[in-house]
Parts: sequence; structure tokens; C-alpha cells
Amino acid sequence: MAHVDMQNFSRADVSCMEGVKVIRSNRVKTDESFVALLLPEAERIAEKYDYNLPKST
Repeated sequence: MAHVDMQNFSRADVSCMEGVKVIRSNRVKTDESFVALLLPEAERIAEKYDYNLPKST
């Protein structure tokens, strides 16, 4: 995912497709939709921050 898309990531973007957790959202720059696998390690990090990832300035 692009950095700006990670900044906009939220729990609402996570869904389940065919038994696999995915991130479904739209790219900020192009407004194109995308689907990305939510791998177990990434899910643990998201859960650690309650799906509110730290923002960079």
C-alpha cells in the first residue's frame, strides 16, 4: 500500500473474502479501488494500535 493509503487505513477497510482477511479501499491519489491481503503479521500490528496506525508528520 502507498504511504498515503496507509495513513487513511481503518478497521472499516478490513473485510473477509472467501475466508481470507483483506483490505478493501480506494487509492487516495487516483480514487481507484484496490484489494490487498491482510497478512497475519500486519493484522497483529493493526490490532496492537487498535487499527489506528501512527501517523507521520
